[in-house]
Amino acid sequence: MASFETHYETLGVGKGASLKQITVAYRKLALKNHPDKNKGDITATERFQKISNAHDILSDEKSRARYDLSLSRIKAAWEAQQAKEDKQQRHRQSAHPKHSHKTAELERKRRLIEDCIRRQQEEYRRLMSLWDKLHSGEIPEGFEDYQLYGGDDEEVFMAIRNKLCEDLHILTKGKMEPANNILAEIEAALKRYQK
Repeated sequence: MASFETHYETLGVGKGASLKQITVAYRKLALKNHPDKNKGDITATERFQKISNAHDILSDEKSRARYDLSLSRIKAAWEAQQAKEDKQQRHRQSAHPKHSHKTAELERKRRLIEDCIRRQQEEYRRLMSLWDKLHSGEIPEGFEDYQLYGGDDEEVFMAIRNKLCEDLHILTKGKMEPANNILAEIEAALKRYQK
């Protein structure tokens, strides 16, 4: 079950935080989660928008006061919605007891695949960071030994470029694509069992 997160929790500040504390927390999170710094991460834009929305509300005195007043109602509505969804899920499982074990197994597999995809996205971002460093004229971390093999700078850069291209190809075609296909198959199977 997902958890309810207040705007204060989104920014990592307490309810009594000052405007300065809110702004400092926002700037740190905005820099860290900006979509331009997280290329390849499909959730970066969503995280950034959530952080920006929290800052917009908490940095304005009137909006913050209205938010604080309505916070308990918002949380109660969210909890009621979660309870309703949980009840529907239990009903679906009890209506199809033979499928509940299969559904649970598929859910477990989906979580494993989603974790695998998350790690692949992190690796993709790492490789793209190395690629950007290479194209800025620097030798990326981990490739310093390429200079020891001799040759001029252009040959060294070409060797590193070829290695990064190969790693990116293996990651995208050999790992990410199959993982996304498996995830799609699991989600389709889950929909069939949850009908």
